[in-house]
Amino acid sequence: MKRHIVAGLVPLPAQAAFAAQPVVAGAAGAMQAIPDAQREAFRQRLEDVMRDPGAQATLCASVRGFGAPAYYPACMVDHGPGAMQAAMSGQPVANGGLRQDFDAAKGWDAAVAGYLQCSRDSR
Repeated sequence: MKRHIVAGLVPLPAQAAFAAQPVVAGAAGAMQAIPDAQREAFRQRLEDVMRDPGAQATLCASVRGFGAPAYYPACMVDHGPGAMQAAMSGQPVANGGLRQDFDAAKGWDAAVAGYLQCSRDSR
């Protein structure tokens, strides 16, 4: 089984690496498939990394290196505020559910800077 290690975090099976990403984004429910002991070890290691400026900088560089997701966020768009407003008003969802002025690069930068508290100038 292929395993992933991100900036010294606890190794996770490949499928769990994707499940771990939403934890950083605040959706901890995605990690429920991971055994409790492994999830706790991951949480503790992530806290340790976030307390160590050098380790955090390494994590930030690693995540920035992944780049922005390259998929259409169907679940978020289909169940997001735009879809709910359209459903309540009886109107179709405009622009496929995405903001017309959406800038993926800026959105990715804001997510990395906000969720991981990575400085915007440490690229």
